[in-house]
Amino acid sequence: MLRLFLGRVTEATAALFLLSAVVFAASRLTGNPLDLLLGPGATREDYARLNHALGLDRTLGIQYGIFLLNALRGDLGTSFRSGESVVAVLSQHLLASAILAAAAIGLTWLAGIPFGVWAAQHRGTPVDASVKLPSLLGQSMPSFWVGLLLIEVFAVKLGWLPSGTNQGALNVILPAFTLALFGIAGIARLLRSSLLEVLDSEFVTVARAKGMPEVTVIWKHALKNAMFPVVSFAGLYFVNVMTLSMVVEVVFAWPGLGQLTFNAILARDFPVVQGVVLVAGAIAIAVNFVVDVLYAYLDPRVRYA
Repeated sequence: MLRLFLGRVTEATAALFLLSAVVFAASRLTGNPLDLLLGPGATREDYARLNHALGLDRTLGIQYGIFLLNALRGDLGTSFRSGESVVAVLSQHLLASAILAAAAIGLTWLAGIPFGVWAAQHRGTPVDASVKLPSLLGQSMPSFWVGLLLIEVFAVKLGWLPSGTNQGALNVILPAFTLALFGIAGIARLLRSSLLEVLDSEFVTVARAKGMPEVTVIWKHALKNAMFPVVSFAGLYFVNVMTLSMVVEVVFAWPGLGQLTFNAILARDFPVVQGVVLVAGAIAIAVNFVVDVLYAYLDPRVRYA
């Protein structure tokens, strides 16, 4: 188990280092931020003065070295646009993203697992088809289109729910469901297939032969053994939520990290883009580490591999 832990820590450190280099280089491909920060009447002296003040007159290698050393100390730089610390800017938007992600992930688990079990229990029946078809559609439809469709139906036509911002509890319903739809569909389909294989196993046959109730057989014995692909998908889905949240937050005007990143890219605010991607990458790597630990818990063979 210690070897597994040390190996994952080494991989996480290397991945973060590589991510920092990629996002540093990619952010500078968007253009020169001075063109947006200075007006059309700016002189060469104005450009040179601001270029020096922002540290953009140094070579890329020196800029990256400064960024990396500061990041190791917890300093992600200063926003070009607002002049605030990037850490402060992130903290202003992190809570909104955390609320949206928690609501989406909670909805995914609460709906995906029961639907998957329900479909497996009723294999080959109309109940099974009623789960499989929506699951296929849920994984096929683009999140931005789902969001716009939900706004049109539930906010514009019916007027049941607000369409954006985070001013109340009702505001989170539509964006959370938009993010959760892909996860619900994926977990339901994976769990159905995995559970059908487990239900044909010998230990399930023995449990049924002993007279155990079907609910006990499925939820206590079969479900744990069917959760391997679901756990793997859940880790990938969490990372996917962070990616999709940029689109969903823009569609619903949700003031989280996704919308912050979108605005920072448009403004060529390099430090904010770097800070958001680095923090998001660290969270994604931490989630993958937790998934590895869960694998070791669910399957002892992983611990001794």
